[in-house]
Amino acid sequence: MVSIAMALAACLDAASAQPPIQGHALEIAQGMEGRVPDPIEGLWQLSSEESVLGIRATSRGNYEIVAIDSPSPGLLPGTVIGTARASAKYGVYDASIYTELGADGGLSKGKDFIVELTDGGDTFTLSHYYRGITIRPWRLLPYLYRGAVGTRDERPRDIEGCHRLYPKPSLPKEPAAL
Repeated sequence: MVSIAMALAACLDAASAQPPIQGHALEIAQGMEGRVPDPIEGLWQLSSEESVLGIRATSRGNYEIVAIDSPSPGLLPGTVIGTARASAKYGVYDASIYTELGADGGLSKGKDFIVELTDGGDTFTLSHYYRGITIRPWRLLPYLYRGAVGTRDERPRDIEGCHRLYPKPSLPKEPAAL
């Protein structure tokens, strides 16, 4: 048990200049001890901000996404911010994640994402998708005026994601020396 705490502390120290994360991160790491964790389980840092997430198995193929560290003062460590479910394709998961904090401190606006592991399990990408009913009132306008206003989004969809903090993959991405 001490060895997993020391490995976690060393891993997090190497990943950032911050002091080692304890508490809920240690609880997730200890939950993986003594068994082979699923590929998505572990501690992850969002590439676009300083947030650290923990993903732990709740049952076979189902996972909880837990906030470990966040720059948002209203999001407390240990808060379950979403769930994920394994898909039929290896390394691909269907996730529902709450993306906004309400005025009362509760989570709201759950959004759906596809989580896809890449780089041998060292990173994963998040691709947002929509589910539900849409109403397009501009389709009622005559054809001449329908296409006058539109939206344009050329940003690639698979660049948002996370980098693994713990456990580190066993094989490096590139050889150290030849």
